[in-house]
Amino acid sequence: MRRLSLSRGLHRWSLVRHFAVRSAVVFLLVGLVLHFLVVRLVEQQFHSHAEFHAVFVTEAVLAPTLSDAGFTIDASRAERLAVGERLSDYVTELDDAVYHVVVWDQDGRVLAADEPAFLDARPGGYASSIEQAARGAFSVDGVAPYHEGEPPVESTLRTFVPFELDRPLVAEIHQDWSPTLAASQVFSRTLDAGLFGGILLLWSLSLPIARRAGRRLHERSRTDELTGLPNRTALEERVGHAFERLERSDGCVALLFVDLDGFKTVNDTLGHATGDRVLQQIAERLQACTRTADTLSRFAGDEFVVILEDTDHVLAEQVARRLLDEISRPL
Repeated sequence: MRRLSLSRGLHRWSLVRHFAVRSAVVFLLVGLVLHFLVVRLVEQQFHSHAEFHAVFVTEAVLAPTLSDAGFTIDASRAERLAVGERLSDYVTELDDAVYHVVVWDQDGRVLAADEPAFLDARPGGYASSIEQAARGAFSVDGVAPYHEGEPPVESTLRTFVPFELDRPLVAEIHQDWSPTLAASQVFSRTLDAGLFGGILLLWSLSLPIARRAGRRLHERSRTDELTGLPNRTALEERVGHAFERLERSDGCVALLFVDLDGFKTVNDTLGHATGDRVLQQIAERLQACTRTADTLSRFAGDEFVVILEDTDHVLAEQVARRLLDEISRPL
């Protein structure tokens, strides 16, 4: 009895509980992966938009301004400041998204800028981005330390755009990234709410299905397929329950073992299909001799066991005689 109690304790985690925990973990992982993929896609779209905007500013504003001014890389500081004032005027007329324009040469030297403070700037952490753009490839950098003279913008996106004047140059376009980040955060929170809400709904809908499947599997694992009676596993559980109840009362429990003599001869001579029909008929006859509170189970092969609870020696003997009489009748 202690072994049975321990066994039930070890199997406390049922199929449904296993499904609930594992499916929750799987759904959570799927949600995190989807969140990461969608957020990455949105960020790429935002970066593509920023790159397109930077290219537009470079081709429509910066390059024409430098060309009209006859600007060359050998221009004096006074000429560079004059061009910077014109760039500053154009930047002021643009939307608030673009607030700085800086022109670099291939050697990492500032040739022109809309703010005089940038003329003495050094590439610093952007040297690789400038070199990459100088070779003809766009480069987009996120939040990084500000150049001296930059306004206190929460987030700055720098896009390095290659273009040519009398030789290859690089335009560094500063864009205010904080509105885009705010929109991205709102989108991310909305996505998380919808995504994890949908996952929670699917998980809650799948639990009843798993619960029903678990009950069916539990019943099938404890039912003999041929006779429909409780099998040996169910018998062990019910014997344990019967003895537990017996400890709390002064009743009596009887176990009756029924074995069919000569059943192997039936299988050998008439075939297993006939033997199966014999077992089914015997099970029906035995079940007719037991009470609703009693348990009739197929123990193994041609062996059956009956559990009689709240009984005595006289009643147990009467039931045993009825079982024998039923089995003795011709089939």
